[in-house]
Amino acid sequence: MLLVILAMPKALAIPKALAAIDGDAVKAIAAAVGAAPADVRMRLAGRLPRVVLSDSEGGALAAAAEALEAMGLQTVVCDPAEAPTDRERVIGRRVNVSPADGVLQIWDGAETCHEIPRAAVQLLQRGVRAATEQRTVTTTQRKFDAGRALLSGGLMLTKKSTQTSTTSTETREPFLLVQRAGGEGDVILYERRLDYRFLGGELQPSSHANFERLVAAVRAFCPQAPFDDRVAQAGFVQGLPATAADPTDLGLYLVTLAQARAAAFRG
Repeated sequence: MLLVILAMPKALAIPKALAAIDGDAVKAIAAAVGAAPADVRMRLAGRLPRVVLSDSEGGALAAAAEALEAMGLQTVVCDPAEAPTDRERVIGRRVNVSPADGVLQIWDGAETCHEIPRAAVQLLQRGVRAATEQRTVTTTQRKFDAGRALLSGGLMLTKKSTQTSTTSTETREPFLLVQRAGGEGDVILYERRLDYRFLGGELQPSSHANFERLVAAVRAFCPQAPFDDRVAQAGFVQGLPATAADPTDLGLYLVTLAQARAAAFRG
């Protein structure tokens, strides 16, 4: 379970005022979560939401959350296992944005069309999914060994040696997550998995340019839906603690909770 700070009073705004947070406020937050003030500053570095405490039992986290809420902070206690993954999402392959009809059409890999009315789009999140692949290569070669040749009377001239090397390759794929109201499954659009021919005369040579046009078109289609790009920003996902959940999916989940809390506060 995680205790997450979703928002803070303007006087303690993150990140610009982080270094200037009043010492007493830091001590109060640290006391509520049972951590050192220096640790609190580190955990809150960067944009909110930020995880300030984790525990297998939710009771202690609930008590800490109540203390933080009394200080004016917005918090949530959540289970990272609840973070949705791509197994629960529709992975789009083709898109048709029809502002006149008020319906966003997205086809998945099985050519099933998912129609999303404008009013059903609750939140748009832009992000980048990073994956690191490690590859181990073992090579064997023979080299001339003078000592061995001398001892064997010239019968054995070489010696076999084995070398192992590991290389890491990181891939980064931008995406747009379309989140629907009413419990309908979310739709995710990956930059390099889409057929962009629906752009027609606006089709560009690069997937990046085409993806930018797609994002702009979807945003224009549903201007009422909040647009959030925290998961695309450097350091946001990397600043989350390691859990059983995929870091990118956890980041999307926390932003969703933060947006929902903000909407409830405005309402």
